[in-house]
Amino acid sequence: MGTQGANGTLTSGERQTLAAQVNDLQQAILGLANTTYQGDYVSAGTAVNAQPYVADNNSPSGVSYQGNSSANKVQVGEAQFVPANLPGSTIFDGTGSDVFQALHDLASALQNNGDVAGATTGVENALNNVDLQRTFYGATLDRLNNASYTLSQEHIDLSQQQNNLVGADLPTSASNLAQAETTLNVALAAFGQISQNNLFRYLKWRSPENWVSKKQSAR
Repeated sequence: MGTQGANGTLTSGERQTLAAQVNDLQQAILGLANTTYQGDYVSAGTAVNAQPYVADNNSPSGVSYQGNSSANKVQVGEAQFVPANLPGSTIFDGTGSDVFQALHDLASALQNNGDVAGATTGVENALNNVDLQRTFYGATLDRLNNASYTLSQEHIDLSQQQNNLVGADLPTSASNLAQAETTLNVALAAFGQISQNNLFRYLKWRSPENWVSKKQSAR
């Protein structure tokens, strides 16, 4: 797509239209990166009260990250903690896989007859990284489910031995587990929407080959 588009297969107007829609996609992903659960920002690291991503004209990508690089943890037992989130800096703008920079570069390439193929590869790499981070949430959900089962069994056992109850605060741990699981599901849902809005599904449909095919069919 990139090579033919850069060589003029698309008209200037068609390229501008594509660029505008890439910018719209960037704004849609920006909204997903700012997903909240019960008032907390899911992708802000431990700075859950601050919107993690904001529009910034001084940033090369047009977007800047306001969160931190730490992860929230939930206690699932005596001295046992499980990370409950990933910071947005790991998900959306890791080294060499900055979603917002890649989309900005693609829009710019389309507008200015630049290296569309190279920019498209950059977007692909960035979105592949987003998909990769979903494995963290899947694995963490499995750990939380296992911990939930263990806590349930301990609760049954300890209920039968209340005089010997020691260790973790089971009701608190169970509550923390439930909230962490919900938070992870919110994050996974946001990632799912990013996948559904996959730029390459759109670019494939709007590829030069399809433009040519549509034009020939119209003749």
